[in-house]
Amino acid sequence: MAGQVVEMDYPVMQSVAKGFRTQADVMNAIGKALVLMFEALEKALWFVGLGAYFGRCKDATKKKTEELVKTLNEFGTDLDQAVEDHKKGDIEGKSYFGKKG
Repeated sequence: MAGQVVEMDYPVMQSVAKGFRTQADVMNAIGKALVLMFEALEKALWFVGLGAYFGRCKDATKKKTEELVKTLNEFGTDLDQAVEDHKKGDIEGKSYFGKKG
C-alpha cells in the first residue's frame, strides 16, 4: 500500500456524524411519544381485552427504539473517531469499525 493516499473531508464526515446523532434524538422523541400512546391505549382498553395487545406493542416499540437510538449514536461516535484517527495518521480504522460489543 506504499504510495497510496487516503483522503477524508473532515467537515463532511463530522456533519454526517452529527446527522446520525440528530436522527437518534428524533427517533428517541418519537419512540417516547409512541410508548406513551400505547400506554394510554393499554390502560384505556384493558376492559375489552385489548390492553394486553397494546402492552406488547408498547414493549416492542420501546425495545426497538432503544436499539435504533443506540445504533445511530454508535455510528456517530465511530465517524467522529474515524476523523480523529485519520488526523493522527490511522487510515485503516482499526480502533473503531468492526468492534464487537
